[in-house]
Parts: sequence; C-alpha cells; structure tokens
Amino acid sequence: MKTVALIVICAFLLSSCLNLFNSSEPPNIAGSWSISVTSSKFGNQITATGTIAQNGSHISGSFSLAGDPCADSAAMSGKLDGNSINMTLSENGQDVIFTGKVTNSGSSANGSYTAATGGCTNGDTGTWVGNKTAK
Repeated sequence: MKTVALIVICAFLLSSCLNLFNSSEPPNIAGSWSISVTSSKFGNQITATGTIAQNGSHISGSFSLAGDPCADSAAMSGKLDGNSINMTLSENGQDVIFTGKVTNSGSSANGSYTAATGGCTNGDTGTWVGNKTAK
C-alpha cells in the first residue's frame, strides 16, 4: 500500500513540474509593427504602421493608416491567448476585429478581420499579415 501511495505522489509531483515548463505564456510582440490588410469586399490594400505595448497577455497600441478610406489612424486593444491574437482597431468609432496567430518568436502574425455592417467599414472582411519592424 505504501508503494502505491509513493508512486501516486511521485507521479503527481512529476506532472506538476512538467506543467511549469509547459506554460502558455504568450510571445512578446511589443514593439513597432507594419501590418498589410487586404479587403475581400472592397479589393483595396491598407497599410497600418504603429507600436504595440504588451502587459502579459493584454496588448494596446496606435496605428497610422495608409490607403484606408475610413480613417487616418486607429487605436488598438486586444489580448493574446498563447499564440492566438484577438485585437480590435477602432477607426473613427467603428470597430474592426482582427483574429489570427502569432509566431513563437513574436516577430510576425497573420489572420483575418471583420467589420460591422454600416458606416464606412460597412461589413468589410479580409486578411492581414503583420511583421515586427526594427526601430
């Protein structure tokens, strides 16, 4: 009976130690970024350049927009869950939701986006690719 208890305790301790090395800490994406956005609905391409700040899994930032008919700049807020990213860009009060994946190194990301129906963004959808830039 003591042997079984000892084996159970050792297995528990070993699995606890392995969990320490198996954390789902998000990659560090803080820094300057350039993001290319391609609209499926309107067919245009937009470039967003700006800086992302990160506090654990929470991200925020601001971007200058080129080629966007709706806004010249946008505030961003969002969250990382492991390598999954979910962020919202607010373009003149209209939210555009970006989802996707970040590389383990935190140097690039890609995914898709959607905007609500109405207003300038008017239900736009598309894809995006972002890269951390050196500054």
